[in-house]
Amino acid sequence: MMNGRTFDFITFMSDILKETAKRIHLKTIPFGEQLLDTLIECIQGPCEGNQMALYRAKVVDSVRDILEMGEKRFKHKESRTNLINGMKMKSSKLLLSLTEGTIARTELFEEPITNSLEYSMITMRLAMIFKTFVKEELRMSHRTTTLVQIKRVLRKEHFEGPLLEGFDLAIFLITVAKHDTS
Repeated sequence: MMNGRTFDFITFMSDILKETAKRIHLKTIPFGEQLLDTLIECIQGPCEGNQMALYRAKVVDSVRDILEMGEKRFKHKESRTNLINGMKMKSSKLLLSLTEGTIARTELFEEPITNSLEYSMITMRLAMIFKTFVKEELRMSHRTTTLVQIKRVLRKEHFEGPLLEGFDLAIFLITVAKHDTS
Protein backbone atom coordinates (compact mmCIF):
# COMPACT_ATOMS: atom_id res chain seq x y z
CA MET A 1 0.00 0.00 0.00
CA MET A 2 1.38 3.40 -0.95
CA ASN A 3 1.26 6.14 1.64
CA GLY A 4 3.05 8.83 -0.32
CA ARG A 5 6.30 8.47 1.61
CA THR A 6 9.53 7.35 0.03
CA PHE A 7 12.64 5.73 1.38
CA ASP A 8 16.11 6.53 0.05
CA PHE A 9 17.47 2.99 0.00
CA ILE A 10 20.72 3.99 -1.73
CA THR A 11 21.69 6.56 0.91
CA PHE A 12 20.66 4.16 3.67
CA MET A 13 22.90 1.41 2.25
CA SER A 14 25.75 3.90 1.84
CA ASP A 15 25.42 4.83 5.51
CA ILE A 16 25.54 1.16 6.47
CA LEU A 17 28.66 0.69 4.32
CA LYS A 18 30.28 3.68 6.03
CA GLU A 19 29.70 2.13 9.46
CA THR A 20 30.80 -1.31 8.24
CA ALA A 21 34.04 0.14 6.82
CA LYS A 22 34.80 1.79 10.18
CA ARG A 23 34.26 -1.42 12.15
CA ILE A 24 35.52 -4.02 9.73
CA HIS A 25 36.75 -7.41 10.94
CA LEU A 26 36.89 -10.88 9.42
CA LYS A 27 33.27 -11.68 10.22
CA THR A 28 31.86 -8.47 8.73
CA ILE A 29 33.81 -8.56 5.45
CA PRO A 30 31.27 -10.85 3.70
CA PHE A 31 28.49 -8.44 4.72
CA GLY A 32 30.52 -5.48 3.44
CA GLU A 33 31.14 -7.29 0.15
CA GLN A 34 27.41 -7.95 -0.23
CA LEU A 35 26.68 -4.27 0.40
CA LEU A 36 29.22 -3.32 -2.26
CA ASP A 37 27.75 -5.84 -4.73
CA THR A 38 24.26 -4.45 -4.15
CA LEU A 39 25.37 -0.84 -4.53
CA ILE A 40 27.26 -1.68 -7.73
CA GLU A 41 24.14 -3.34 -9.16
CA CYS A 42 22.02 -0.34 -8.16
CA ILE A 43 24.19 2.15 -10.07
CA GLN A 44 25.21 0.13 -13.10
CA GLY A 45 23.32 0.51 -16.27
CA PRO A 46 24.17 3.31 -15.58
CA CYS A 47 21.41 4.58 -13.29
CA GLU A 48 22.26 8.26 -12.93
CA GLY A 49 19.78 8.95 -10.11
CA ASN A 50 21.29 6.22 -7.98
CA GLN A 51 24.83 7.28 -8.94
CA MET A 52 24.16 10.82 -7.73
CA ALA A 53 22.42 9.63 -4.55
CA LEU A 54 25.41 7.43 -3.78
CA TYR A 55 27.90 10.19 -4.55
CA ARG A 56 25.99 12.72 -2.40
CA ALA A 57 25.91 10.14 0.42
CA LYS A 58 29.72 10.33 0.32
CA VAL A 59 30.25 6.66 -0.53
CA VAL A 60 33.65 7.68 -1.89
CA ASP A 61 34.78 8.25 1.72
CA SER A 62 33.81 4.68 2.60
CA VAL A 63 35.64 3.35 -0.47
CA ARG A 64 38.73 5.32 0.53
CA ASP A 65 38.58 3.82 4.03
CA ILE A 66 38.29 0.31 2.58
CA LEU A 67 41.13 0.82 0.10
CA GLU A 68 43.36 2.18 2.88
CA MET A 69 42.46 -0.68 5.23
CA GLY A 70 45.52 -2.49 6.46
CA GLU A 71 45.83 -6.19 7.10
CA LYS A 72 47.38 -5.75 10.55
CA ARG A 73 43.94 -5.52 12.18
CA PHE A 74 43.34 -9.20 11.51
CA LYS A 75 44.91 -12.27 13.12
CA HIS A 76 45.01 -14.93 10.38
CA LYS A 77 47.26 -13.84 7.50
CA GLU A 78 45.96 -16.03 4.64
CA SER A 79 42.28 -15.48 5.25
CA ARG A 80 42.69 -11.80 5.96
CA THR A 81 44.62 -11.08 2.77
CA ASN A 82 42.10 -12.84 0.53
CA LEU A 83 39.08 -11.34 2.27
CA ILE A 84 40.49 -7.82 2.40
CA ASN A 85 41.59 -7.92 -1.23
CA GLY A 86 38.13 -9.15 -2.25
CA MET A 87 36.51 -6.21 -0.51
CA LYS A 88 39.04 -3.78 -1.99
CA MET A 89 38.35 -5.22 -5.44
CA LYS A 90 34.62 -4.61 -5.06
CA SER A 91 35.30 -1.09 -3.76
CA SER A 92 37.33 -0.35 -6.89
CA LYS A 93 34.48 -1.61 -9.05
CA LEU A 94 32.09 0.69 -7.19
CA LEU A 95 34.36 3.67 -7.89
CA LEU A 96 34.46 2.86 -11.57
CA SER A 97 30.68 2.33 -11.68
CA LEU A 98 30.17 5.81 -10.20
CA THR A 99 31.78 7.36 -13.28
CA GLU A 100 29.89 5.42 -15.96
CA GLY A 101 27.59 7.16 -18.41
CA THR A 102 26.78 10.85 -18.68
CA ILE A 103 27.07 11.29 -14.94
CA ALA A 104 30.79 11.76 -15.53
CA ARG A 105 30.02 15.09 -17.22
CA THR A 106 27.77 16.49 -14.50
CA GLU A 107 27.79 17.12 -10.76
CA LEU A 108 30.17 14.26 -10.03
CA PHE A 109 33.00 16.33 -11.42
CA GLU A 110 31.73 19.79 -10.38
CA GLU A 111 32.89 19.00 -6.84
CA PRO A 112 35.64 16.64 -7.87
CA ILE A 113 35.46 13.07 -6.71
CA THR A 114 39.15 13.41 -5.96
CA ASN A 115 38.38 15.73 -3.02
CA SER A 116 37.73 12.53 -1.09
CA LEU A 117 40.40 10.42 -2.76
CA GLU A 118 44.08 10.92 -3.25
CA TYR A 119 45.66 9.85 -6.51
CA SER A 120 48.67 8.60 -4.55
CA MET A 121 46.51 6.11 -2.62
CA ILE A 122 45.10 4.70 -5.85
CA THR A 123 48.48 4.54 -7.57
CA MET A 124 49.93 2.79 -4.51
CA ARG A 125 47.10 0.23 -4.75
CA LEU A 126 47.85 -0.23 -8.45
CA ALA A 127 51.54 -0.79 -7.68
CA MET A 128 50.66 -3.33 -4.98
CA ILE A 129 48.34 -5.20 -7.37
CA PHE A 130 51.09 -5.31 -10.01
CA LYS A 131 53.77 -6.50 -7.57
CA THR A 132 51.50 -9.17 -6.13
CA PHE A 133 50.41 -10.34 -9.56
CA VAL A 134 53.94 -10.63 -10.93
CA LYS A 135 55.28 -12.28 -7.78
CA GLU A 136 52.44 -14.67 -6.90
CA GLU A 137 50.67 -15.36 -10.19
CA LEU A 138 53.57 -15.24 -12.63
CA ARG A 139 56.24 -16.34 -10.12
CA MET A 140 58.63 -13.62 -11.32
CA SER A 141 60.43 -10.75 -9.67
CA HIS A 142 58.54 -7.48 -9.92
CA ARG A 143 61.84 -5.59 -9.67
CA THR A 144 63.66 -7.18 -12.62
CA THR A 145 60.93 -8.49 -14.90
CA THR A 146 60.28 -6.53 -18.09
CA LEU A 147 56.91 -5.98 -19.74
CA VAL A 148 58.06 -8.13 -22.66
CA GLN A 149 58.75 -11.03 -20.27
CA ILE A 150 55.34 -10.57 -18.66
CA LYS A 151 53.57 -10.54 -22.04
CA ARG A 152 55.21 -13.88 -22.93
CA VAL A 153 53.74 -15.69 -19.92
CA LEU A 154 50.30 -14.06 -19.71
CA ARG A 155 47.34 -16.33 -20.24
CA LYS A 156 43.64 -15.56 -20.56
CA GLU A 157 42.90 -16.70 -17.00
CA HIS A 158 45.28 -14.08 -15.61
CA PHE A 159 42.79 -11.37 -16.53
CA GLU A 160 40.52 -12.07 -13.57
CA GLY A 161 40.51 -11.20 -9.89
CA PRO A 162 43.12 -8.75 -8.66
CA LEU A 163 44.37 -7.87 -12.13
CA LEU A 164 40.83 -6.90 -13.10
CA GLU A 165 40.78 -4.54 -10.11
CA GLY A 166 43.93 -2.93 -11.48
CA PHE A 167 42.19 -2.31 -14.80
CA ASP A 168 39.14 -0.86 -12.98
CA LEU A 169 41.36 1.54 -11.04
CA ALA A 170 43.31 2.53 -14.15
CA ILE A 171 40.09 3.27 -16.06
CA PHE A 172 38.79 5.23 -13.08
CA LEU A 173 41.97 7.34 -12.99
CA ILE A 174 41.78 7.98 -16.73
CA THR A 175 38.12 9.02 -16.46
CA VAL A 176 38.83 11.38 -13.57
CA ALA A 177 41.88 12.83 -15.31
CA LYS A 178 39.83 13.58 -18.44
CA HIS A 179 37.42 15.67 -16.40
CA ASP A 180 39.87 17.28 -13.98
CA THR A 181 40.09 20.98 -14.71
CA SER A 182 42.72 21.81 -12.09
